Amino acid sequence: MALLKFILVVYLIYISLKFVFVRVVPMLLVRKIQKLQEEAINRQQNAQQAYRQGATQSQGYQKPQQKGNVTITVDPQKHSSNAQFDDGEYIDYEEIK
Repeated sequence: MALLKFILVVYLIYISLKFVFVRVVPMLLVRKIQKLQEEAINRQQNAQQAYRQGATQSQGYQKPQQKGNVTITVDPQKHSSNAQFDDGEYIDYEEIK
């Protein structure tokens, strides 16, 4: 009779652990993954905001642009109109057939 009780208890423990691992653990993992994704998104947004604030502070205030517009700013001290352009070094090559 004791052996039958032992087998019944072990079977009930097995069934309960199987239920927990099949039903509860995946739900907990999904919640943890969603929480980690939200934290990563928040960190990325905070980093973008900090970068934008640093960029606007270093360059002075610029008016917001419409989406899709491109603005190219050129530093006049670096680029002068009488600058000499170097074509670079000529490298001879052989055509491989």
